[in-house]
Amino acid sequence: EANPTVKECGLLFAPGHFPDSSVPFHPATFRNEDGVLSTMDQSTNGFNYYTRQWYKDVEASGESLWTDPYLSMTDDKMVCTFSVPLRDSTGRFAGVMYADISMEWLYNLLKEGASACKNAFSVILNKLGKSIVETRAGGVPPGNEELVNDMVAMKSGEARISYSDTSSRAFYAPIGKYGWSMAIICPEREMFDDFYDTVTMLTIFMLLGLALLGFIM
Repeated sequence: EANPTVKECGLLFAPGHFPDSSVPFHPATFRNEDGVLSTMDQSTNGFNYYTRQWYKDVEASGESLWTDPYLSMTDDKMVCTFSVPLRDSTGRFAGVMYADISMEWLYNLLKEGASACKNAFSVILNKLGKSIVETRAGGVPPGNEELVNDMVAMKSGEARISYSDTSSRAFYAPIGKYGWSMAIICPEREMFDDFYDTVTMLTIFMLLGLALLGFIM
């Protein structure tokens, strides 16, 4: 109720976790398009959630993880799933607790972060160098493999890149510990517009001053 970016959350218990029942148990709460919350046992809808990659990865690793963004089955909008392993009192794997997070807020945040320059854009790459969230179609422009390699290596820094015959600056840094890296890319001309305007004005005043001095002399 408190977080509108959470589209669904639930508990996916491991098969056979409850000794007195052979039926899977998957209680979940989800938000419909009107914002109304509903709770149900998702195991009754006929879909085998145990085949989902995020469930198998959490079970195999025993660690929490984020998925890359994907289209939700409920409304065909972009979401990410965050999953955490559940364990019983003996430490045995008992299932997965998860939350489907809307990516719309992240896209808006990226867009806002690059809004200082008219033609700036932001992009987030996963650990394979694939663009998963971007405010410019195509992500990192082709021909800038060194920037992509640094981002995949979870480095942070600044790089000068070129695309569409435009010299730009890329500022990049890793996000958390899940293999994502973000970059904001802005054309140099737009970054230094105010500086160039100031230099132009100073140059004009200096030339006028020299002309005036020459006239006086």
